[in-house]
Amino acid sequence: MEYNRLTVKLLSEGYTAEKYPDYVKIASGHVSSDNSLDNIYGGFEYKHWWICERTFKTPCGLLCRGESCMTGLYISGVSFTFEDDLATIVCPYGRKNCTNTHPLLRSENFSIRCNVHMTEDSYEYEGSVEELLEKEDERIRMEKIDFEQKHHGRTCQHHMRYDREKKKWTMNYDPLRCARSGCHGVSTGNIGEGVICPVLGRKLDPKRGNVYYDVKTRGRRYDLDGTLFEGQIDTVIQKGIRFLEHPVSMDICRSIVKLCGEEIKQSVILNKYHSMLFFAEYHGREFSVEIMNIRAEQKVSRDLMQDLQDIKDGIHISYDADLQAADTKRKTEKRETARRRKVARIEKRIVEAGYDSLSKSEQIRAEKLIGSDRIDELESERKEQIKPVQMSLFDLM
Repeated sequence: MEYNRLTVKLLSEGYTAEKYPDYVKIASGHVSSDNSLDNIYGGFEYKHWWICERTFKTPCGLLCRGESCMTGLYISGVSFTFEDDLATIVCPYGRKNCTNTHPLLRSENFSIRCNVHMTEDSYEYEGSVEELLEKEDERIRMEKIDFEQKHHGRTCQHHMRYDREKKKWTMNYDPLRCARSGCHGVSTGNIGEGVICPVLGRKLDPKRGNVYYDVKTRGRRYDLDGTLFEGQIDTVIQKGIRFLEHPVSMDICRSIVKLCGEEIKQSVILNKYHSMLFFAEYHGREFSVEIMNIRAEQKVSRDLMQDLQDIKDGIHISYDADLQAADTKRKTEKRETARRRKVARIEKRIVEAGYDSLSKSEQIRAEKLIGSDRIDELESERKEQIKPVQMSLFDLM
């Protein structure tokens, strides 16, 4: 294993895996039973309390405390750690692609990070990284207040974002986020007003519902090729499919329908029909999917006249609720059939061999399945079957 700079330095000073300074420890993750320094972290590592009290310096000369630094970043074989004197901080100036930083930190993913090294300079808060970061945080907080005032309080923490590159607050209202987080609004702090939605500026509709959509699929029946029905096109519409997992305020549902229609279509296509469409395109088969009639309702509605017209036009109609109910019924019947078979097997064993012939786990299972009263009945039935019959002298003649 390649040792980190800390380990190389300590070994050169005469320290060993059995004797080393009290401000370091042997890292975990041993890969050799003979030498505990052969570990995935490169030997020794600093103790947390000690490194947090050290002073570090950025390439541009700013001082900072160890507790503000980050460690454990690995890029292209280089470890940005305390032990290799390459810990990192978030640049307090927010500079991207700064030429003072390590070349590997100038990529898009790490461009606001800066490498630091340990120094013997005396730490001073004034002009330090900590002071600059606190000032930056305060500036961001004040700009947030100003942003909220300009929007007359019609902002929400869940939809606000600070762009560090452009140095400004933005808000993108996404009602899907409200639905998925179970948000019911925020407290105004005023007695009597209760909880309101700051974006809508009022209380949310207490009526709860869901976002429903229909799916229309159209495809050729290739299984009928070679028959009189070759080339037949089947059109199927599945109606009343719920988009949200749980009911939410109708206000949120209506907002989702108004603002997120395209996102819903893309989500359904990607999660449910992507493989089918890919297969059809790959093999040159005729198949299409259309997501339509996205709507907000308390419960799914049915248009009987439209359904009759669709059926008349040769379209197969089904409702998601009916399919779900049929599936639930099928699963219930399947579980009940399996339960009856288990009961029949356990009752047969008790009658033939007795309750005591069952193992402890089988006895517990039998009591859960049929109950102690039924077990007693079966035991009585078994005793009756094996009860000896007394024969008279006339029966022997």
